[in-house]
Amino acid sequence: MKKLSKIIVLVLVVAAAVNMVACSTYGKLQKAFTEAGYTEQTELDAVTNNIKSELGKSEEDSLAIELHLFTKGLTSALIVEFKATDDMLEFYKNSETAQGLVKDVSENEDAKAFYNSLVEAGYANGNCLVVPISLFYADEIKNIVKNA
Repeated sequence: MKKLSKIIVLVLVVAAAVNMVACSTYGKLQKAFTEAGYTEQTELDAVTNNIKSELGKSEEDSLAIELHLFTKGLTSALIVEFKATDDMLEFYKNSETAQGLVKDVSENEDAKAFYNSLVEAGYANGNCLVVPISLFYADEIKNIVKNA
């Protein structure tokens, strides 16, 4: 009986650890964009490292993000994957560039309601902020994000 209870406890601990680590929604977005005919551009490591260093003032202040670019013809979508949704909200509120690129969202005092408005508008999914880099296909990109 002791062995069985130890095994159950071990399984529960492993399941909890996996659940905590697997919190990113990037995989769902990657799959949705790929199924919609977009291609992930992987040659941007040098550029993304420069952007990441510019976002943070110091090593402690720098945001833990990953940038992913998907293209289809002349249409592009930039996915900014944050460590947590709180980091995404902080970035959005402090960045005039992000606010200019991500339209149709009015800032709300309540962080959860503000995040929900980003999700409803098709600019956020989990810990990822999606910036359409296309004037003509922004609605298509927002629909992919909403349906992912």
